[in-house]
Amino acid sequence: MNIEKKIIIVGAGGFGREVVWTIQDCNKISKNKLELSRIFDWFFNDFTKNGTLINYLNKYASIKVSEKASIKYLTYDWILNNK
Repeated sequence: MNIEKKIIIVGAGGFGREVVWTIQDCNKISKNKLELSRIFDWFFNDFTKNGTLINYLNKYASIKVSEKASIKYLTYDWILNNK
């Protein structure tokens, strides 16, 4: 898999550091159930500019998620900013 397919979020990690997360780092994804990083909630409009959140995730996840999958947002782990 090339790097473009793995990276989903690149952003400021605080203190001028760049943070890169992959779909596996912060999320639990199955066909019918999603437990997602709170970032997907906070920046929902950014992830859904060209379709649904499910459409966006299906571009990067190894599992195809159902359009009817339940979505739960996880408590954000602020320690990730220090990585």
